[in-house]
Amino acid sequence: MRITATTVQTAANYAKEVSNGAFNLAYHANPGDGRRYVDGQSMTLSWKGRNAAVLATAYYLGAARTYMDGKPFPAEIEAIRAEIHGRGTAAASSYNDGKQAARGKIDADAKTLAQLLTADGVTLTSEHIATGTDGDGWEHHEYRVTLAYDGRTYTQTVLHGIGNEDAPELTETTHMFISQSRTALLADSYEDWASDYSSDPAEWMPEKTYADNVAMGKALQALFGEERFERYAMADHDG
Repeated sequence: MRITATTVQTAANYAKEVSNGAFNLAYHANPGDGRRYVDGQSMTLSWKGRNAAVLATAYYLGAARTYMDGKPFPAEIEAIRAEIHGRGTAAASSYNDGKQAARGKIDADAKTLAQLLTADGVTLTSEHIATGTDGDGWEHHEYRVTLAYDGRTYTQTVLHGIGNEDAPELTETTHMFISQSRTALLADSYEDWASDYSSDPAEWMPEKTYADNVAMGKALQALFGEERFERYAMADHDG
C-alpha cells in the first residue's frame, strides 16, 4: 500500500470521527520549505527514508486509538495501520506522539507518573539479595524487585551503586524499566537500536541486551496493558 496525502486525510477524518470532533487537526503541505505540518507541528519529508505522509498518518491513527476504548479499527483503517506498523521507528514514534496529543486533550489535568501509579494501585516490593563487584570493578547492591498491578506481577533485578543505600523506589524504577525497554520495542531491529547509541558497530551494546529489553517491554505491556504502558511512558516522572 502506498501512503499518500489521501491516506493522511482518511486517517485525519477517522480521528475526528471517533473523537466526536475533539481531535480535528489541520494537515497541509507547505511547498515553500518542503515540509508538512500537523496543527503547527513540523514534520520533515524524509527521516531515515520515511516520508511525511507516513508520519502524519501514524500520528492521526495514534490519536484515534486513544479514543477507542480498546475497540479494533475497522477494516479500511486497520489495513492502513498494518502498513504503518511496518515502517519502523519513526512511524512508531509519530504514532505515539499522536496518542500523547490526544491524551492531553482528554485529560487536561495530566497526572505525573507517581500520581498515575498511585491511582492505579501499582506497588513495588524489593529484596536486597547481594553486594558485589562486576568485571569492570563497579561495586553495587543487587535487588530483586517485583511490580504488581491488578493481580499480575513482573520481577526484575536492579543494581544500585555501593554509595546508594536506598532501596529501589516505585516511580523511578517503573520509569527506568519502561524507558529502557521502550527504545528497544520501537526499534526496527538490533542494528537500528544499537546504532542509536553509537555509529561505530565496534561500540554497540551486545545483541542480548537488545533482546532482554524487548522481552522486558513485552512483559511490562502484559502487566499494565499497552495503553497504560504508553501513558506511563509519556507521563512526567519528575513531578
